[in-house]
Amino acid sequence: MTIAIVGEEKSILGFKALGVESFFVKEEKDIEVMSNKLKEKEVGIVFLMQNTFEKFKSRFDFLFKQALPAVLVVPSSFAVGKTNFLKETLERALGTDKINLN
Repeated sequence: MTIAIVGEEKSILGFKALGVESFFVKEEKDIEVMSNKLKEKEVGIVFLMQNTFEKFKSRFDFLFKQALPAVLVVPSSFAVGKTNFLKETLERALGTDKINLN
């Protein structure tokens, strides 16, 4: 199984150099291309950059309706409010709002 990363080119370019399957998404048509390639390859984990996920949220629904690949939405270094996003994600996963990231 392989690992893939999905996002804007500036956020994920370095991962491509490391051999991680990288999918640059600028437009909705890029998501369809990515979807077809994910089906061709045995991808176990997809790291989905937060800013790309928020921009095309409804188009990524198909990723969350199956067991594999596991999908992790992660903040990019360019994301605004990444601490709040991480805190909200942890609160949902743990079922508590008693998390202090400061």
